[in-house]
Amino acid sequence: MRLFLMLIIFLFPLPLLSASADLSISPDEIRFSKEVLVAGENIRLYSRIHNIGDTDISGFVTFYQSNTVLGSSQVISVLKGGAPEEVYIDFIVPSGSFNIRAEISGTDQEESRTDNNTAIT
Repeated sequence: MRLFLMLIIFLFPLPLLSASADLSISPDEIRFSKEVLVAGENIRLYSRIHNIGDTDISGFVTFYQSNTVLGSSQVISVLKGGAPEEVYIDFIVPSGSFNIRAEISGTDQEESRTDNNTAIT
């Protein structure tokens, strides 16, 4: 019996040892340091990233206004089953309407899902 179990583990190790990596960001997790936005004002832009996979994972979050990168990519390291990671950048409010996009990228493991790696306000 013991030999049989060892043979099973040796022949089929991936299903027994595999873990899924999956970070998630959503539009309601992007927020500003002030409720009223005034053009030209310097404010802080925040986002919260969740690890919904079953392994620790690290990567980057980048904020965009349209296709323009805002600040520099923020390093994230999120524990499985742990608290969400908070990131922020400083941002000058433009005049007129705008959208903010936050994207998770450069993870140290391939994620099982990537459709939840982008959020737009």
